[in-house]
Amino acid sequence: MDITQVSVITLAYNSMGTIFQAIDSVLKQDYGNIQIIIADDCSANFDESAIREYVELNKKDNITDYKVYRNAENLGTVKNINGAIKAASGEIIINLAADDLLYSEHTVTEIVNEFEQSGCNILCTSRAVFSDSPENVIGYMPNDYERRQIKKFKTPKQQCAAIYTGRFYNMASGSAFSYRKDYVEKLGYFDEQYRLWEDGPFFVKSILNDGLLHYNYDIISIYYRWGGISTGEGNPILRADGAKFIQIGLQEGRVKGISKRILKASRFGKRFKGKKFLRRLVKLFLYPDVYFVLLTDKLRFLFYKTFHRKGKTCK
Repeated sequence: MDITQVSVITLAYNSMGTIFQAIDSVLKQDYGNIQIIIADDCSANFDESAIREYVELNKKDNITDYKVYRNAENLGTVKNINGAIKAASGEIIINLAADDLLYSEHTVTEIVNEFEQSGCNILCTSRAVFSDSPENVIGYMPNDYERRQIKKFKTPKQQCAAIYTGRFYNMASGSAFSYRKDYVEKLGYFDEQYRLWEDGPFFVKSILNDGLLHYNYDIISIYYRWGGISTGEGNPILRADGAKFIQIGLQEGRVKGISKRILKASRFGKRFKGKKFLRRLVKLFLYPDVYFVLLTDKLRFLFYKTFHRKGKTCK
């Protein structure tokens, strides 16, 4: 009986310091048919020959294929992942950042079993967060409190609004997310009008086309490096992607009510550049309901964190 091939895609960019740990976590998998794809986005220090040699020396029979390549120019995350998907031959694709690790030797097997049992097209899983070493886990995403909030999303509209407003409680992340290749092809791949932000717009596209995202948080798929590639902040290109995402959401009427007001409030205040206090004061006057909702969110979490041991978070 043929075993479904799984492609594990690792996007690399200036990540030679961590990428061998990521590769090791794939080589240790007990699943029987894995393709490894490593797509470097024109890093200055990418050593393709060293990576190929390492895979050759350490792979077992279950690594049935591997591809390692470096883009001739820097394309950005979205185009890089689309190129890697096109190069993949696996029916199921698992994302693995170059500074993260698959959680256990059974991870790929658990993910494939969930696809087969549920019939899902995409799968959102949990992350074990660490800062210095995978042996020292500092939290889980989503944590127990967040899982309770996520279960309240009963309709595609609610999930979609949660992603747009940032109130999605770690429901889904590109770093802990797997999908069927033919499903991504059907949706037209990740949206290349964005340069670095691949997952949020894709999740919304999936929800609008096919309904609620499928998740199983009992599957912890990765050790997620806090402060690494996936958690970097302040990138102006990523901020521009986020602003475009919000603008499109408002223009196309994808959010309404308080969710729409949260988005409008997030865009408010450009004319007050350099006048932070004044901006906040005017914003509070215009959007008191938004402040109330967001403050309520924080107080609920603080209450849960204080009185429930499982409510710990890494943020």
